[in-house]
Amino acid sequence: MNGRLLYALIALTALAACGHRAAPPDAADAPATHSEPETAAAAPGAPVTLDAAQAEALDLVVAPARRVRYRRETQGYATVWSHDAIAQYTADLATAEAASRQSAAALARLQGLAATPGAYPGDLLDSATRQAATDAAALHLAQQKLSAFLGDAPGGTAHLTDWARGHRKLVRVTFPAGTAPERRPEHVRLAPLVPSAATTDWPVEAAWAAPADPAVPGYSLWVSAAGVGLAEGSRVIAWASSGAGTEGVLIPASALVVSDDQTWCFVERPKGTYQRIAVATERPMDGGYVVTTGVAVGDAVVIHGAGLLLARMMGAGADAAP
Repeated sequence: MNGRLLYALIALTALAACGHRAAPPDAADAPATHSEPETAAAAPGAPVTLDAAQAEALDLVVAPARRVRYRRETQGYATVWSHDAIAQYTADLATAEAASRQSAAALARLQGLAATPGAYPGDLLDSATRQAATDAAALHLAQQKLSAFLGDAPGGTAHLTDWARGHRKLVRVTFPAGTAPERRPEHVRLAPLVPSAATTDWPVEAAWAAPADPAVPGYSLWVSAAGVGLAEGSRVIAWASSGAGTEGVLIPASALVVSDDQTWCFVERPKGTYQRIAVATERPMDGGYVVTTGVAVGDAVVIHGAGLLLARMMGAGADAAP
């Protein structure tokens, strides 16, 4: 009996020892995952302070933030109309007006002489009446053709001669179906298809509704613009907007970096200290984004080297940085 008891005690001791080896270590006893303490640069959002030599080594370039007015815009495609087509409408209208005036004057003269001695034969008066009616109908047709082409232009045909001579450019803008503005735009600007430093937006003097374009279903506009730099037959981009817009500052695309699913820029504030500022991207504009908070007009925004600053801030570039 004593032997059996001894064997039972030995078995229990072995089981207890096995259970102790299988238990996970307590969190307080777990080994440290970092052999070195984290540096301040590794803390997300911590400003980066550099002296002049370090900033030069990172090739940092800053520029003052400039004020802009943002309007939510709808993009359309535009074609600069050739002035010879407008000149043809102008010539047809002028010819019809001259013929109508002449035939109307001839008819009035014959009617005035009808009751006098030696008056012209009645068939001549009938012929003049018919000719006056024909010329009046031709004038009306020329007017309707121009109206169908040009639409309800502000000021009527006041600029028709300038368009016909090419001094001003007539541009047809079409917003494809599904992208048309919610209402008739109050502001329209024209921009080149491929923006560059050598090109700028063209000033628009007036915009009005145009007949629908059968080739591109959607909402169409006529635009009158200054002719400098707008080549006839060329295609440009049109941006249409309404309302007064929102004041803000423009953050150039070259200043943007992305981290933690957020877009950022760096602002030098104060001198030698670079702070990371979140940039909202719901207000796109040519060359960047417009922000209304976080960056003020005149703030020194890093427009070159922002990626190296982000690496320095996150600690990834600590070994490579001077």
